[in-house]
Parts: sequence; structure tokens; C-alpha cells
Amino acid sequence: AYEIVSRDWSSDVCSSDLAADTRAAVDVRRFRADGDHAAARERFGLLVDLHQTRALRVALRYLRHPDAAEDAVQEAFLKAYTHIDSYRECWPFQTWFTTILVRGCLDRRKRHVRQDRWVSAVDSSTLDALAGAPSPSAPNPEAVLLADEQRVAIAAAIGQLRGQQRTVFVDSQVHGRSTREIASALDVSESTVRVHLHRAVRTLRTIWGARG
Repeated sequence: AYEIVSRDWSSDVCSSDLAADTRAAVDVRRFRADGDHAAARERFGLLVDLHQTRALRVALRYLRHPDAAEDAVQEAFLKAYTHIDSYRECWPFQTWFTTILVRGCLDRRKRHVRQDRWVSAVDSSTLDALAGAPSPSAPNPEAVLLADEQRVAIAAAIGQLRGQQRTVFVDSQVHGRSTREIASALDVSESTVRVHLHRAVRTLRTIWGARG
């Protein structure tokens, strides 16, 4: 299992011969500290160019799906940029960034395992609520069969959602978590959560509509 090892930077000896990406990361850290965010973003673009292809390969090995891998890489770059003040050049930038990326991929895999378990054993009343299906007091056999078919179809549709769309939809509509709670758990803004939820609902409606 992958383990994030904390480091004691005070015991490290920095080399004066820094790699190009490490020098760029130091520049980004300095620009942000000076409040020159335009220069920081421009310099950080070099890091993205240098590491994006390799980062996608790493994420694919963990997540096995291109869309999920792309989302994980974007989140890792965003986290690296926003936490660049904690970066120390004694550790090569590639190693530091890969640690962030792998930790994010592992977190995603854990979330997806929990969601897949829910999809395979979801509560019937929850699925009926999502489908808007009626709940007659004394259903006949045809109604029971139709409800079972709807439950299976909805579970399959939710299973087709990708990345954070599925995470946000399940957390919001099934577990009843607030936008703020979801944003805090995923380390994103509330507006990002709302965008993912809107897209998830739109995707589900498209899938459901295609069934006729």
C-alpha cells in the first residue's frame, strides 16, 4: 500500500544544482508570496507542460479510466498550486507533486468503492424517490415488477456517472449532505459542487430519456 511519509525539512541539505521544474516551483512560490499571481500562474504553466503527460499515465494506473484520471490530474495541479507555499526545494518537485497526485487517486478509489457498494445494494425506497415512482398501498404484481425494473435502471444510470459527478450526486441526493459539507469533503468550492450536481442531473435525465 502506498504510504505518505512526512519529512523533516530541517535535516535536508539542498543542492544548488536544481532541476528545471524545481527552479520553476521555487519561482512560483516566490511570485505568490510577493502577490504577483499573474507571474505565478504563468510560471506554473511550465510545470503543467512538463508533468501533465506523465501525471496522466500515473493516474491511469490507479484509476483505470481516462476521465477519472484527467480529473485527478487537474485536482492535483490545483492543489499543488494552492499549497506551493509549503513546497521546499530540498525535495524534487516531481516527487512532491507525484505524492499529491497518488494520494488523490487513492482517495478517489476509496470513494468509488463506497459508491459502488451503494449502487449494488441501494435501498428500494431511495430509488423510488429518485425516480418519482408512486408508492401504492397495495401494489399489484405488475406494479411490483415495474418498480423493480425502475430500481435496476436507476442504479445502472447512476453507475454511468463519472468522477465527481457521481460522488456529488450520491452525497447530495442519497446521503442528504449539504453543498457545504460536500465541498469540504472534496476540498473544492461550493460553486464547483453545484456545477457537478447540475451536470449529474442533466446526464441522468439524458440516460433516462434514452430509455424511452
